[in-house]
Amino acid sequence: MRDEIIARRIVKGEIVSEVELSRDNLQQLMDTIKDIYYDDNSVSSALSQYLPDIKKITVNETRNADKENPSIFCTLSDGKNVEIIVRRRHTIMWAIINKWFCE
Repeated sequence: MRDEIIARRIVKGEIVSEVELSRDNLQQLMDTIKDIYYDDNSVSSALSQYLPDIKKITVNETRNADKENPSIFCTLSDGKNVEIIVRRRHTIMWAIINKWFCE
């Protein structure tokens, strides 16, 4: 298993950013968020559950703009895709996700 996860940001069908994320760092961050936000941690809990098997995380900004509840897609090592809903009110999670793509 690789220690990195590929994160892709898609706008209008084109990959506009692709970065490598440290699996260990992301796991530590999600565990911390789960502890701090123990009563509202559905996103960090879902990511933590799938992190050992995630190969790629895709954020499709164009698609999310049209959805009531935006999401991210995780491609697992077995090729399956898992959609994780990240509601707009989850501003901390969106700030973290957006930070992945900052240069």
